[in-house]
Amino acid sequence: MYKNQLQTYTQKKNITLPTYYCERNGPIHASRFKARVVVDGKTFEATEYCNSIKEAEHAAAKVALKSLALDGIKEDDLGLYKNLVQELAQKEGFNLPEYNTSTTGKSHMPVFVSTVKVNGEIYHGPQSKTKKQAEMGAAKVAYNCLKE
Repeated sequence: MYKNQLQTYTQKKNITLPTYYCERNGPIHASRFKARVVVDGKTFEATEYCNSIKEAEHAAAKVALKSLALDGIKEDDLGLYKNLVQELAQKEGFNLPEYNTSTTGKSHMPVFVSTVKVNGEIYHGPQSKTKKQAEMGAAKVAYNCLKE
């Protein structure tokens, strides 16, 4: 999941695709793996050892995505916020986020507004041209509020 998101991010930004490097630790029959990924000349390293190379690469991609998100997510990267809100909810032991979207306006020019409910709190996103953008906007509002 995280590797795909990181690859999508690099493609949208028109930067070099991620390159992964793994190190093995322990005996051959019980190897553990730790990965790092290079994105646009920056190296991001997973914090823990994993049971497989695939898990290690996903862990490194997760670190990279979170760091890149903190560096400032642009409007076209809003999709990351839905993932960040879900991860934060899971980490804190909350129920999964629940999205609710309403549509107003004329059929040829609809306006979408979404809310997301996290831990009993409802966060309202801005008006958008698509349902997807509306949900991503609500997720951004929720994430920023929950991180405070």
